[in-house]
Amino acid sequence: MKDSSCAVALISDIHANLQALEAVLADIDRRGLREVWNAGDVVGYGGSPREVIRLLRERRVPGVAGNLDRKLFRVAGRGRRGRSLKKLTHHWTWDQLRGKDRRYLRDLPFSRRFRRRGWTVLLVHGSPDSDEEYLQEGIGVGRLRELARRARARLVVAGHSHAPFSARAGGTRFINAASVGRLEGKPGRAGYAILRLSPGRARVRRVEVPYDAEGAAEAIRRAGLPAEYARMILTGRKLSRVTGGR
Repeated sequence: MKDSSCAVALISDIHANLQALEAVLADIDRRGLREVWNAGDVVGYGGSPREVIRLLRERRVPGVAGNLDRKLFRVAGRGRRGRSLKKLTHHWTWDQLRGKDRRYLRDLPFSRRFRRRGWTVLLVHGSPDSDEEYLQEGIGVGRLRELARRARARLVVAGHSHAPFSARAGGTRFINAASVGRLEGKPGRAGYAILRLSPGRARVRRVEVPYDAEGAAEAIRRAGLPAEYARMILTGRKLSRVTGGR
């Protein structure tokens, strides 16, 4: 009997971590998955933005803009130099990118729609409302129902929180693909999801693969970026937790 399902690898929040992306793509290839969707935050804090963009372009991975991809143009694109650790990553990344790299990020849309095996899938970074809203544990069912009405899709795929999440509300299933470059609380692990769709059924499998976190941290050091960025990689923590809120 012929298999009527299709499988898609869902990646997100690479954050210029080439070592993690290479490990995830190698695992995707090993599994024979041909389609990959990217839920944004290609750059930010990592030491290999150009290499990551080149790899995504070579693989022709469709994606959306993350909040840090967008802030790159709002902060660094205006030329003013910020001193904070958060702003520094935008200015440094801007200086590393060539025109074609900047165009790639600039042209990423807020959302994309796909139709596979009778399913309408909306790909966003944060939520259907905002690329800075988190789809994660603790979000209320009422809010999910509001987002389901706005999404007009049976499936919503997001990232941003760096942690896996799945919920149903208002006839829509919400899936968070976690993070390739900075999986929350799991240093040395890169996360992604496999979405398998068939008529009337959607299955999600969470995948974690080991990667060279020390190599990713060393790329940050070689670039002359703050030590706090490397500690984010080596501890699996957000910047606010690494710096104690400073």
